[in-house]
Amino acid sequence: MTDLLSGSSSLSVPYNIRPSKQTERRMLLDLYQTLVRAAFPIQNYHYVGFGSIFYVDFKILHKLFKVQRMTSIEGFKDIWTRCSYNLPFNNVLLHCGLSTSYFSGLQAHEQYLVWLDYDFSLNGIAAADIQSFCALARPGSLIFVTLDMERPKELADESPTSYFEYYKDELPEFAMAGLSVDDFRPPVRERNIIQLTERCFSQGILGRPGLTFEYLIRLAYADGHRMLTIGGMIADDTARENLGNSAMDTLWFLSRGESGPLVEIPKFIFTQKEIAVLEHEFPNASVVPAETGVTQLEFDEFRRFYRYWPSYSEALV
Repeated sequence: MTDLLSGSSSLSVPYNIRPSKQTERRMLLDLYQTLVRAAFPIQNYHYVGFGSIFYVDFKILHKLFKVQRMTSIEGFKDIWTRCSYNLPFNNVLLHCGLSTSYFSGLQAHEQYLVWLDYDFSLNGIAAADIQSFCALARPGSLIFVTLDMERPKELADESPTSYFEYYKDELPEFAMAGLSVDDFRPPVRERNIIQLTERCFSQGILGRPGLTFEYLIRLAYADGHRMLTIGGMIADDTARENLGNSAMDTLWFLSRGESGPLVEIPKFIFTQKEIAVLEHEFPNASVVPAETGVTQLEFDEFRRFYRYWPSYSEALV
């Protein structure tokens, strides 16, 4: 777990143009803007993420929220030079090393906004990062974690036994307490992997009197692999009161509490002409225009997500 990583997915995946990922990003930005209205000064937070060579979220947060303090963590030694070269602003610090070494030294006086956008499955690194953050971060701090929900590359097959042994070896004993091989059968596997992740949040906050971990989102999507993003806020009395602000009621995709729903981001395949016709019907139409050939279910889902769904076009210059 202490070795540097190799083979960054940023060299094979264009993170800045994936539609479902971009939808998720826009949903998170809407959440941040709503948190500002609920008296959380996001512009004063210290943003920590995995900027890689693109720094997509760093650029957006700086431009939209004027976030000044930013740190990009990079564990892939083979792209350190490119990460340094592509730093978008002089207020972005590059931490060359594993995230575990960074989160063990969090500054108690700072409030953090953290997005740990892993390109791997739940493992010892992710579990340690979540626990460290929840154990050390100041109340009001936010953490969101993205995990690959496909079969870990270390597994030779999809058998429940392989999954059970993998997580037993990777995760602390508390995470696997009470779970058996049967809990990793396909019908219940994903639900229990989410439970493993949530146990890491709970364990991290344990022993901090008066503080709770308040879940805000549970999002699932797939541009290729199926991914999960889950997270929320370390909260004291003041933060919990602010989270009760009526502004938060405007976000339909929130997933609050210990057993909040998993919100699925659909994968739409529409032509630009179809999108134009569908959007023309918003916000009041409830029946899909028959001439498009789009199903009612697709129309209903698009109505929910169209505000966040990106549009791409090629510019020939």
